[in-house]
Amino acid sequence: MQRTVLDPSIFKSYDVRGIYPSQFGDDVAYRIGRIFVDEFRMKNIVVGRDMRPSGQNLFEAFAIDTN
Repeated sequence: MQRTVLDPSIFKSYDVRGIYPSQFGDDVAYRIGRIFVDEFRMKNIVVGRDMRPSGQNLFEAFAIDTN
């Protein structure tokens, strides 16, 4: 995965939003997903998305199981 600089403006009060892929791409989704696991020791996370074509890629990057 290509690594980009994280744009802090994508973080909102209750979600993460940005322009795909310039502000919020697969690499950012993966990194946010890893934070939940590593820092917060989350075992179950609910992920919502809409029907835009980028949603599937972002979901898969966020929810990848590396174990």
